[in-house]
Amino acid sequence: SVHFSNWFQTPACSPCWPFWLRMSRAMLMCGLIGLALSSFGIKRASGSPPEFIYPADNITVLSGRDAKFTCLVNNLEGHKVAWLRSDSSAILAIHNHMVTNDKRMTVSHNGLKIWKLHIKDVQRNDSGSYMCMINTAPMLSQIGVLEVVEAPDILYSETSNDTTIMEGESVTLRCEARGYPEPTLTWRREDRRPIVLRNNSGGYMLVKDGIEGRILRLTKLTRADGGAYLCIAQNGVPSPVSKRIVVHVNFPPTLRARQQLVRSAPGTQATMECIVQASPRSANYWVKLNQGRGSHERIINLGGRIRLVDIDENSYTQRMILTIKNVQSGDFGTYACITRNSLGDVRRTVQLQELSPTNATIYQQKFEEIENKFVSYTDTMPTERVSSEYRNTWRSSRASSTYPHSSSNLFITITISLLISILRSAILLIV
Repeated sequence: SVHFSNWFQTPACSPCWPFWLRMSRAMLMCGLIGLALSSFGIKRASGSPPEFIYPADNITVLSGRDAKFTCLVNNLEGHKVAWLRSDSSAILAIHNHMVTNDKRMTVSHNGLKIWKLHIKDVQRNDSGSYMCMINTAPMLSQIGVLEVVEAPDILYSETSNDTTIMEGESVTLRCEARGYPEPTLTWRREDRRPIVLRNNSGGYMLVKDGIEGRILRLTKLTRADGGAYLCIAQNGVPSPVSKRIVVHVNFPPTLRARQQLVRSAPGTQATMECIVQASPRSANYWVKLNQGRGSHERIINLGGRIRLVDIDENSYTQRMILTIKNVQSGDFGTYACITRNSLGDVRRTVQLQELSPTNATIYQQKFEEIENKFVSYTDTMPTERVSSEYRNTWRSSRASSTYPHSSSNLFITITISLLISILRSAILLIV
């Protein structure tokens, strides 16, 4: 490239120069370019002077793509067109002759009106001002600006990876990205739940729309804080990118039996359930405690009438469901649900008791008696729907029921019936 700055070097303090001195430098620059153009044997043409038809365009191009500047000229005749970097004083081309050694740059023209400068595979350092100039007296020129943008990119070597931490401790997540313009970094949870920020005093606030910044500080983590966090980088250049960081919050297993006492009649189906929370994921199984001496427990053999299902509620919660079909006399007894991981183990017991046919008949008669009372009051209160619900409850719970649960439903039903009777009597007295 030809650099005129070799003849007229710009000091570091050039912005401090007086206006007249800066203008003199610009005029001298144009004069030197005119001399360079005249060295190619340019002659002044007669007739109408050359002119630009349209102003030069400003171009924004994604890094790695191609850029193109266009000059539209009228009445060029014997004049010539030059291209240069106005911000670096480097001549790129004069008419059809390439001056720069950058093989990515070429020139083309269509007749004497359309002149183009092509730049292939543009890079960030190609950004700047480009001048299209005609060697008139005085010289004509117009400037177009090239801005090269870069899509955001996560710097994986400087960004946090998946991490494991104990419940109650704190963790700091870091994310770095590059791009032009400089990307904005936003943290969000992959499951779209809010991020919980706590301070050392135990207070917290919920952030629903994400948190901006390179650093995400999570304090006094709970098991609910575990999961995948996304660092999203965006700068308006398609397309945003993200890094997925999984925070594993470990804690010893906890276990709860949904019902400690389950009653079932022979020949029906019995269901026992325990709810476990653990991280890392626990191993779950059921045992039956034997009565008397000898072996105290035995692992339940699955298959046939016995079925065990583990249902995931979330990343750290499971439901252990033990189902026994066609309950037999040998199935009654005490069962234990057991869970364990690397941080500990825990068990809970569930008692499966026999529900005698006599008790089942008594419960059915009581419910039918109460149902009849409810139906008798349908002229004043909408109790038929309630009666139907209790009828369905009895039919679904006839095979397997929990004694306290059935007694509670019976007590509530009788209480409601008495209240309805009192209310009806009061209404009749008022009338």
